[in-house]
Amino acid sequence: MEVYNEATAFVRKALSAAPRSQPGKKENDSSDFTGARREHTIELLGEEYGTRLLREASETKTSDAPAKLALLHHLHGNVDDVRFWAAVAAVANREYTPPASIQESLEEARRYALGYQRARDFAAARVYLSLAADKEDALSAFQLGIMAESEADVTEAIAWYKKAATFGHPDGDERAYRLWRTLH
Repeated sequence: MEVYNEATAFVRKALSAAPRSQPGKKENDSSDFTGARREHTIELLGEEYGTRLLREASETKTSDAPAKLALLHHLHGNVDDVRFWAAVAAVANREYTPPASIQESLEEARRYALGYQRARDFAAARVYLSLAADKEDALSAFQLGIMAESEADVTEAIAWYKKAATFGHPDGDERAYRLWRTLH
């Protein structure tokens, strides 16, 4: 009986601590991106870009921000967040279809990164390329090398070019060696 009483007390305590849903709001209302989901996104993307995407997702019903969030969480491996953001993306854009393979995900990440590079938002571009490079995408690693080289960060550029070569990029070793020679 004592175990039952302790369990009941625990459940009551847990229920009283649980946030109450607001009247008229569904449990997974896509306009309320708070709590753990927000924390995961900020942790993954950083305060500035994560907050920006979350704001875009909540303010604009036709934004591609939910699709970007689904992709980025997919590349990071956050399955629950992927499901949530893919569902939100499907509501925002009826034509949305998530990438069918890892290769499609990597291509989409590079496409978003290119758009950010054209807009001169290199920090956002790095988010996509870094997550793709973490999946051993040679093209993304090579592009990160180019970005580092353009910013005169030779050491970082060499590291990215070496990774690109390791992942199979045909020009990675040559670019790394060329830069290395400038240091010696």
